Amino acid sequence: MEREREKEGEGGKERQNEWKAASSSSSSSSSPSSSSSSHHLHHHHHLHHHHHSSSFIIIFIIFTIIIFIFIIIIFIIFTIIIFIIIIIIIIIIFFIIFTIIIIIFIIIIFFIIIIIFIIFIIIIFFIIIIIFIIIIFFIIIIIIIIFIIIIFFIIIIIFIIIFFIIIIIFFIIIIIFIIIFFIIIIIFIIFTIIIFIFIIIIIFIIFIIIIIIIFIIIIGQ
Repeated sequence: MEREREKEGEGGKERQNEWKAASSSSSSSSSPSSSSSSHHLHHHHHLHHHHHSSSFIIIFIIFTIIIFIFIIIIFIIFTIIIFIIIIIIIIIIFFIIFTIIIIIFIIIIFFIIIIIFIIFIIIIFFIIIIIFIIIIFFIIIIIIIIFIIIIFFIIIIIFIIIFFIIIIIFFIIIIIFIIIFFIIIIIFIIFTIIIFIFIIIIIFIIFIIIIIIIFIIIIGQ
């Protein structure tokens, strides 16, 4: 912009010089001339110089406009590049922040999963211990019940055996008593028969003695 102002200042100075030259030429034309040919040549030179100055001004203006447009284009391109760089930096920063957030989120989720897994393992461990204790308790209860049942059956068997032994002993005693009774009866029968035979023999002896006595008496008469 400063260059443009300097160029515009230079253009203004050139315009002032041209105006001075024009004024001097007009004053020279108003003054009496020495000859018409020199006046004609001077007028022709003045027109040529004025045309050259106008062309230079147009070229300068066009060049200034081109430079200004070029500066504007460069400024726009620079602005676009800066904007793109800022956008890229913002995207990179956002990506870094997003990546950090995702990494933190993943770490938090990982730790949460690890904590849940540890809690789950602890719960499973306690459940297994409780189940083991319950199983052991039930096994002990079952063993105690089986032991009680075995003892009960042993006691029942013992009582049954004792009962059968008592019954057998009773039957043996009864049989012994029956045998003794029959032995006594047989002995009594035998003793009775012996006594009866003895009595019969005694009676028979007495009868023979009486017969002998009677016979002696009869013979003695």
